[in-house]
Amino acid sequence: MTTTNDGGPAFPVESGRGAANGMTLRDYFAAKALHGLITMRHPHHHGEAGPAQLAEDAYLIADAMLFMRGAE
Repeated sequence: MTTTNDGGPAFPVESGRGAANGMTLRDYFAAKALHGLITMRHPHHHGEAGPAQLAEDAYLIADAMLFMRGAE
């Protein structure tokens, strides 16, 4: 079983109150990618891609971004 590299926290903060790191960098990248995919959405470019396909594509883009930046 492999684990997906999530890039760690997107907006890390030091806090004495315990772990409250919020979203991961992977989730942040996916959200940004999803915004772009939805903005560009047009039947001639994306066919009839539904929400699940768009989300999958967004995480594929996020994973590629993490890979390219060398995050481990």
